[in-house]
Amino acid sequence: MKKIISCILCGILTVGLMGCSLFDNGKPTVQTKIYEASDSADRYEGYIFVGDSRFVGMKEALGGNVDSDVEIIAKSGAGLAWFKKTAPSIYDKTGKTIIFNLGVNDLYNASNYVEYYNNMPKSFLENNRVIFMTVNPVNEKKGAEIGCKVTNKEIEKFNNTLKENLDKNFLMIDTNTYFQLNDFATTDGVHYTNKTYIGIFDHAIECCEKNDFVKR
Repeated sequence: MKKIISCILCGILTVGLMGCSLFDNGKPTVQTKIYEASDSADRYEGYIFVGDSRFVGMKEALGGNVDSDVEIIAKSGAGLAWFKKTAPSIYDKTGKTIIFNLGVNDLYNASNYVEYYNNMPKSFLENNRVIFMTVNPVNEKKGAEIGCKVTNKEIEKFNNTLKENLDKNFLMIDTNTYFQLNDFATTDGVHYTNKTYIGIFDHAIECCEKNDFVKR
């Protein structure tokens, strides 16, 4: 596996308990991380990220600062309907690390996401390293200013439903908890600053290269 390099990490926001309202303070930290693939991860050649506007933003924030083996498939406003149309296009992939991050646009669909994920072709699930990245947090106060009613409590409920019910072939990266307890900043309550987007990417790569996944 080639080195995955990102050049900026996210701005710091110290927050409290899961589900609380979150506020940005804009305090930055800049760091460069280089992750070497572990032996057990070496069989997976390349990453595919599949998601909604948050992955669109991550792609834009990363620009050209990623390895050519990283592909990002994403659409703003995407939910389960888009996912069902798009996912079959990667079913022929083998030996990839594939990270899914959808749900913030249709949190009510948790059980339907579980059903769809679990009914993906067996060969696809067994011949790739498939990962569910938790839906990441919102800044409730700032989001309310643009009419967003999504709450962190709803996000936590969605994530827990998938954690408890996804097929055993799915690994899990809990960026939601990580960024609530550490660092994140938003532009509108829902979408992130470039530093936070790159922080999400960096943390995901670190978890994959170190095989550091949520115990399920």
